[in-house]
Amino acid sequence: MALARLRNVVSFYTLIARKEKQHNDLRISTFSDNVVMSISPDKKDFIILLLGLIQIVGATSGCLLRGGMTVGNIAHDDDVVFGPALNRAYDIERTISAYPRIVADPEQVQEFANAIPLLRWDKDVATVDPFRRAEFDLLCRMTTRWRMDRGEIVPGNLEREFAKEVMDTFSNMFHALTDELQRPLPEAAWKKVAWLFDRIATDFGIPERASDYRQVR
Repeated sequence: MALARLRNVVSFYTLIARKEKQHNDLRISTFSDNVVMSISPDKKDFIILLLGLIQIVGATSGCLLRGGMTVGNIAHDDDVVFGPALNRAYDIERTISAYPRIVADPEQVQEFANAIPLLRWDKDVATVDPFRRAEFDLLCRMTTRWRMDRGEIVPGNLEREFAKEVMDTFSNMFHALTDELQRPLPEAAWKKVAWLFDRIATDFGIPERASDYRQVR
């Protein structure tokens, strides 16, 4: 089951890569449960939007994502990926991220200071946060337009389709997270799911908290 969910998320990466490679020179490599994405620094708005969208897709599948984002040198093509930027992003993911979040390099946060408003400060670190209401709506609107362009939605009332996208996506994400909270997870893993759930619940004005779904055994 977990592998099937992970496969769905990785398939989404592949779909994005095929769509955006020619337009944005986006490169994506996957191995095991790791994903490396690279793009020109002048496309940082696009990559931040994409990272937000991917986090939502992961959450609706019950796959919570953690990572690091930086600016630096990297060699990345269809065959290889290596370089100091990859090493730095890995170090951020391993030592700073801790929770299901993507952290911007604290040493280069000024590089993202004027980026689109998808960054959120968590104490002393900036994260790519798509789970606040305004940012969530923005990404759902993008998804609606993209699905319409792909022919998955019959062209018509954009606002109606957008409202449906928001409702369906949030409902899927909410149920996926509550399902995870009710699983017999190790304490450390449960706390990470709970951290994200409580954050979303607070921002969306939902009264429930993760502890309401904890199964006592």
